[in-house]
Amino acid sequence: ESSRGSADRTKPSVVGLVDYEMSSFDVCCQAIADVQAECRMSVFRIAPPFTMHGHGHSTTMAYLPRHLYKILRDLLRNAATATLKKYVASNRKEPMQQIQVIISDSTTNSDVSIKISDEAGGFPRSKARTIFSFAKDLNTEQTLASVLADQGLCRTLGAMEPSDAHPLDRGAIAGHGLPISRVYARYFDGDLRLRSTPPVGTDVYLYISRVNENLLPT
Repeated sequence: ESSRGSADRTKPSVVGLVDYEMSSFDVCCQAIADVQAECRMSVFRIAPPFTMHGHGHSTTMAYLPRHLYKILRDLLRNAATATLKKYVASNRKEPMQQIQVIISDSTTNSDVSIKISDEAGGFPRSKARTIFSFAKDLNTEQTLASVLADQGLCRTLGAMEPSDAHPLDRGAIAGHGLPISRVYARYFDGDLRLRSTPPVGTDVYLYISRVNENLLPT
């Protein structure tokens, strides 16, 4: 079984799916590397540059690594896809913009904030109400069933590997990344918000709460 985003069960800090000393910075680095690999395997054959800064390099927290990895990978994939599409639309004449990732983590904060910013043009305000809607295609019910079905939410957050067949163009992935990511974020008392500034780009704000026993499902 793949180990992408999974907790290292040999660590004494890991109990079940929870790593009580998880580094959000390390999980984000892994997600970025995997998204860039997906980009290079896709029809684009190139990956956008990412920059990471902020606080969190040496700070740890109690959370589910696979849970955070799944959310981050979907959000980073969205930003990468939009950036690459804008780059291709310019006939590769304009420089490819960097995607910025800012992590704000501190032992004094109850939440860890992660901001992902791209300069891919954003989206109009008229689409803001539907951006988190599952009702985007005829496969909505089937997609939800396959993602949230019988084993329960935690057990569906299995480790994920980059696909080898144009992963950025798979409709089942691209169509529901944002709404499912918000469901995952809110499941453990976090949140996901978007702010778009057309025609500049989009800022995504991910808030994750430190896991305690009251938030764990029984």
